[in-house]
Amino acid sequence: MKPGLRNFSHCMNAAPLDNLMRFLLAIFISFVLSFTAKTSFAQVSVPSAQVSTVANIAEADRLLQSWSNSTKIGLKSMISQETGVTSEIQAGVSKLSQSCRILEKLKPPEIKAEQSKLASFTKSVDSLSESRQNNRADLLDRIKRLNEAAKQGSAANCGFLGLMPKDPLACQVDTYKKEMSELLAESVNSFYNSINTRYGLYRQAIKEAQSSCVQPGFIDKLLKADTDYLVPYEDRSYTAFKNLIESINSAYLNQAITK
Repeated sequence: MKPGLRNFSHCMNAAPLDNLMRFLLAIFISFVLSFTAKTSFAQVSVPSAQVSTVANIAEADRLLQSWSNSTKIGLKSMISQETGVTSEIQAGVSKLSQSCRILEKLKPPEIKAEQSKLASFTKSVDSLSESRQNNRADLLDRIKRLNEAAKQGSAANCGFLGLMPKDPLACQVDTYKKEMSELLAESVNSFYNSINTRYGLYRQAIKEAQSSCVQPGFIDKLLKADTDYLVPYEDRSYTAFKNLIESINSAYLNQAITK
């Protein structure tokens, strides 16, 4: 267990619920600030234009493998960062829900929640979630077109089962594009599934607030931290995904003419 979560657990057992919420918010903001500081320039690093001249098929294979490795490392980092944030929030909201159940057994809370404010919070979360899912749909559509073009190119350049390619260099590039499109689709879904889970956790926190277990002010600050720090990072990530798709789509290798 990470030090922050150990302290969080101790706080839950030793402090009133208001202190717990303040501590949870402090942990969340501290983690998000650390996250954004580390990831501001952590997007996928690949050549903006994957175009090169190679001497032979072996050199082409090495270059394509290099591009592939850079892409895999970058995508793995992006997904790891996003799932790390969601895991921290999940642990915090779980502790908060546990404390609410304990509080309900000791003394049922009086219903004092400002329902209109909570409805506004839910609307904000739904809007953010919808925007992210629209981004996902757009990226998957781009990847689908990349995959279909790669398959068409492979059929034209690779011949039957790739055993006797009509154009060996073009066949290598088409195979690379197809493999990368499949990796991109998997990575985009993993990335946005994590975001979707996070917004589900926010809805869970809002639900707790409906019974006055969690103060609306806590939800307000939680969403503000999200929109101030995570949303801008995810906007940049969306752009990074689009640039990567375009870079792979435009990949082209030309064989040097030997005299």
